[in-house]
Amino acid sequence: MDEIGFRNWLSNTGNNKKVQADAVSRLKTLQRELGFCDLDIEYNANKCANILAALKDKGENELMRSYGKVNLPIGKYTLSTYRYALNLYIHFRESQE
Repeated sequence: MDEIGFRNWLSNTGNNKKVQADAVSRLKTLQRELGFCDLDIEYNANKCANILAALKDKGENELMRSYGKVNLPIGKYTLSTYRYALNLYIHFRESQE
């Protein structure tokens, strides 16, 4: 993940430091909990479609279960904050193209 570029993009698009820190923290957690994946590799492969699919339905799906035991709020509304952070990162990457 291009953390510095992402933070700069968030700042330039009007997001305050708390939003920046929260988004980066959630994305780092996603990378760690989903097998130390790299968001840039996932984006280049399929624009993070697999991760977005795993986060669908509050993470209560077969794809999320295939990752094994993860320390994410599966089945809870708060999982949507991880999906939101990932969508921000996808928009950041799209803006770089």
